[in-house]
Amino acid sequence: MWDELPFLERLQRNRSDLYDASWTCPSCSLSAKENWNHLCSCPAYTKDFQGLNIATHSNIIEAIKCHAPKAHLTPTWKRDLAALSCWELLNTSPTPNFSFDLLLRGFIPLNLVNYIKTLRIASTTVTAIIAESVTATQLIFRKTIWHTRCEQMVAFEKNMGIDACTKKSNAFTYLIDHIHNKVQVQELLHLLSPVSRIGSLGT
Repeated sequence: MWDELPFLERLQRNRSDLYDASWTCPSCSLSAKENWNHLCSCPAYTKDFQGLNIATHSNIIEAIKCHAPKAHLTPTWKRDLAALSCWELLNTSPTPNFSFDLLLRGFIPLNLVNYIKTLRIASTTVTAIIAESVTATQLIFRKTIWHTRCEQMVAFEKNMGIDACTKKSNAFTYLIDHIHNKVQVQELLHLLSPVSRIGSLGT
């Protein structure tokens, strides 16, 4: 699902007739291609990702208290939880072992699972705690960061003369041209293949 999000870089690749390859992120002034990695470090959303990070951490703490009231909570358990690498943001750590954006996408780090287990919480409960927290995080992301980004993209497209009618009217022509070009390439490869050359020599 996350790989299918309509980032500008993806649109430039799939609809090069509408989206110029030189265009950069519509949300910030940096000369950067808009993709998932850039969104997570884009200065336009830095505070939003920080807030989402804090909210996710708080949700896990509350979920632990709710689902495991008899958990073995040491005096430092919140600090130890916060020290895990899954809370690191891309814009603050160039090469984190496991950054927050991966947790947001639903990749669960083993050290998070193992740490919650050290609080003497059953595996099934650990799964429920993490699933509930990550689902809430994804919902917040969609309603805040992604919603704002889509508004920025619509404004950018309007400024570039791209609207729904333009996309639809040009889509069929672009598809036909794309198929035609692909067929031409396949025919050329066939003519250049050793089997094809042998066959032509025998005629």
